[in-house]
Amino acid sequence: MLKLVEQAIVGQEKEKIFVMYRTKVSFPYDKQVYSTLQLLKKGVSDSKMKELDFPTDYLNVLIKNKLIYNYRGKFQNTPVEKQEYFLSQFGNAEILQRRIDQSSVLILGVGGIGSVIIENLVGLGIKNFVLIDADEIEISNFNRQFIYFPKDIGKPKVDIAKKYILCKNKEANVKIYRLFISSKKDILDILAENKIDLIINAADSPKNIEEILYSSVGSIPIISGGVGFDCGDVKLLSNKTDNSNNLKFKVLNYPSPTIASLSFTNTIIAGLMALKAFQVITQLEAFSEKNINIDFKTMKIYNIN
Repeated sequence: MLKLVEQAIVGQEKEKIFVMYRTKVSFPYDKQVYSTLQLLKKGVSDSKMKELDFPTDYLNVLIKNKLIYNYRGKFQNTPVEKQEYFLSQFGNAEILQRRIDQSSVLILGVGGIGSVIIENLVGLGIKNFVLIDADEIEISNFNRQFIYFPKDIGKPKVDIAKKYILCKNKEANVKIYRLFISSKKDILDILAENKIDLIINAADSPKNIEEILYSSVGSIPIISGGVGFDCGDVKLLSNKTDNSNNLKFKVLNYPSPTIASLSFTNTIIAGLMALKAFQVITQLEAFSEKNINIDFKTMKIYNIN
């Protein structure tokens, strides 16, 4: 079924018809064309579209400018039914969802940020997880970590995080390591045992954790982030080379450590890290690739190159 993107506006100006959402295209006014565009707002089957005799070059212009998409309804009555509708507006939703289904994500740290990222990625449809964390669940976690419950106090976080994932998706594959990463060897051993497409670092220790990861993972992209008392950051780290083939890597300093972490700040940063993971996995270019810093006091967002 062909549909105009939900936010598209169809209108008339002078002797032209325009369709607009983020970009604007126009065609010479024609009553039949205008009528068909109105129908496309609700959706038109492929067979009906042929009957309407809508100009092919007009259709190609709409597709090229991402103003129209093909919604196939492949995932009806599944948790990602609405997600298919969203993905369809960026390309073939079935292909994009397959990239999500087949990706394997390593999450380092399943606490305040990592546990919220897990919630987001399970909802997205990620099925393959590797979880690393050495800590046990404490009562002080509950103001910001919502996949754990009082009955879980004293249990390893990775064990309960795995149960949460499997409860949400019984087809998921989850491998856990109750481990504190302190050296390059630690991460290399895990990578040797698992196929990993993306690493998400939600741990702020040891202080050189980003350097350890960066020097170990080769071409695997790393999304890293953290929160402090009044600020947080999200960054995408990847191995890029200059003309001399030397690896270039800029470490952004973590916000000042704090034990006074709140659910709001953790959730904001975790959500943005999950969004960046979505962008990397689907290979969509619709979202910013820049690293960002958020000042929670002023609610200002700064792009960091």
